Amino acid sequence: MEPWGVKAEAPAEVIDAVWRRRPAEGLFIVGVTGSVASGKTTLATALAGSLRALRGAPDVALIGSDGFLA
Repeated sequence: MEPWGVKAEAPAEVIDAVWRRRPAEGLFIVGVTGSVASGKTTLATALAGSLRALRGAPDVALIGSDGFLA
């Protein structure tokens, strides 16, 4: 599996990039990285919601790690 990065100006570009790269079947994992308090959870939540809203959308699970420093 090759990692890929998406640099986008708008959330719709990120959603489009993820949707186009999904496999025909099987598990597909999207990771969001960044520094502390950079908006990773906000982005991941929006991305998951947008993917769930697409026609023919797969099951989407959001796994967070907020609070790991506490």
